[in-house]
Amino acid sequence: MFTLETSLTFSCPPDRVWQALVDTPQYKQWNPLIRQFAAPQGLAPGKPAHLSVRLWGVGLRFRVTLLEVRHTHRLAWRGGVHGLLTGEHEFLLYAEANGTRLVHREVFRGLLSRFIPRHVQVSLEQQYAMMDHALHRYLLPL
Repeated sequence: MFTLETSLTFSCPPDRVWQALVDTPQYKQWNPLIRQFAAPQGLAPGKPAHLSVRLWGVGLRFRVTLLEVRHTHRLAWRGGVHGLLTGEHEFLLYAEANGTRLVHREVFRGLLSRFIPRHVQVSLEQQYAMMDHALHRYLLPL
């Protein structure tokens, strides 16, 4: 098991950050990593979603299950092959005096998680931080 975590503070209220995170059709406008996020049955726990991700110049597609969609607090999903490699991805929002702190985390579990090289883990963490900063730039004009 290993965990990736990034954090960034936004100078806008949690509701504004939340609206961008749940406006999944707009991900292609700002998100350099998750290029498409389709949730045909809606954003609700237990519902499936399909992600198109661009990592290291390679396009990947994932089917995930939404775990939690708690307004202005947590958006989370899980995907992968149980026992081999799964990832629980989450965005956590915390109201602060001057805005919102976003914690972006993914916990990888399963047999293969032990064999992911450190340089791949570091690269993924950099990609997640890049996504956080892209969201920040997207929200600046609002």
